[in-house]
Amino acid sequence: MIVVAVIGVLGAIAIPMFAKARNTSRATLMFADMRTAASAFEVFAMENSGYPANSAAGVVPAGMGPYLGRFKWNRDSPLGGKWNWDFDRYGFRAAVSVTGHAGSPATMAELDKRVDNGDVRTGILRARPNGHSYVLE
Repeated sequence: MIVVAVIGVLGAIAIPMFAKARNTSRATLMFADMRTAASAFEVFAMENSGYPANSAAGVVPAGMGPYLGRFKWNRDSPLGGKWNWDFDRYGFRAAVSVTGHAGSPATMAELDKRVDNGDVRTGILRARPNGHSYVLE
């Protein structure tokens, strides 16, 4: 009985820690993917003297296929939500965003602490006012 109780206590401690580590890993991967996509859009802009036009969330913007390479733009991000390209929209000149549910506010705030200024209202990683999208500008 004691062994079962000890295993139960260890499981109760380990499972939440595992879930937090998994969310942190997914958030880090999402940010890395955002940076990869942002770099692809920058290369496109340099080679074509401008950014591509907007497209619907999850739809590769015209001409971006070769620049995104193996990037899975039409799949959900690691935290959920669709990849989106924002050009001269929502107050952003050029930004890669994830629309829809893209991680909890707490997960994104923790990620922002590690990669930016710790405030999802400012900096390069930002939440839109509706709280459902995160932008890398």
